[in-house]
Amino acid sequence: MSDHPETQIESWDEIRRKLPRNRGAVLAVIERPGGASLWQVSLELGWPVHWVSGRITELRQVGLVADSGDRRANPATGKSAVVWIL
Repeated sequence: MSDHPETQIESWDEIRRKLPRNRGAVLAVIERPGGASLWQVSLELGWPVHWVSGRITELRQVGLVADSGDRRANPATGKSAVVWIL
């Protein structure tokens, strides 16, 4: 971690302001402690899974989210899902 956390916070705030609204909403859910899976983001935002999936892909491609290595069971399907983190 940097010796200048206030600079990191300012940089992070700048990045978030520049994100399109939908990506920013997805990122806001994922940035919570413990991260979030695709279905968790979908439930939280009330958006279809395919909307969320596309935004996660975009965020992953620009390096803003990453696979945590953890998996959570989707209660609707029982299948495991990637937990995304910053």
